[in-house]
Amino acid sequence: MTPTTTDTTASPSSFVLSPSSLAPSPRDLLAYERIIIDGATTRQAAEELKISQTRVRQLVHRVADWLEKNLPAANESRQAAQIRLALHIAAERLHRYLNEAQLAWQQTRETKYLTVIIRLLTALSKIPAHPQTLLALADDHGAGSQPAGSWEVEARH
Repeated sequence: MTPTTTDTTASPSSFVLSPSSLAPSPRDLLAYERIIIDGATTRQAAEELKISQTRVRQLVHRVADWLEKNLPAANESRQAAQIRLALHIAAERLHRYLNEAQLAWQQTRETKYLTVIIRLLTALSKIPAHPQTLLALADDHGAGSQPAGSWEVEARH
C-alpha cells in the first residue's frame, strides 16, 4: 500500500486576479482621459506619461474594458453597456469643452463664447450621463486615493 498525501495548498492560479478586475491606476485613467476625452494623440499622451504609444493604447483599451464592466447597471447586454460608456464619454468631452469655453469667456468677455456655452449646456442636458461619473466610479473602486484631479497634475509634470 502506498501512503496517500493530501495537498492542502491552493494552486497559484486560484489567487490570481484578472487584470480587468483591478481598478485602473491614476496613470491608466490619465492616459484614457487624454486620448478619449481630451482628444490627444497617442504620441502626445506617451510623451506626457513617459511611456510608449503602444502602452498608451493598451492602457486606454484596459480602462475602457474595465469601465464597461463596472458601470452600474442591472442585467444589461454588452452592447447596452457600450452605449452607456459612449454616453459617459460624450458627457465628459462636453464638460471639458464647457470648461474651456467658460475660461475663454472669463478672459475675453466675447459673446461668441456665451453662444458656445449655451449650446454646450443644452447638449449636456440632453445626455443621460453626468460628467465626472467615470472618474468617480474609478475612485469608488480604489483607483484614486487622491482627490480628483491631483493625479493629473502629478502625471503631467
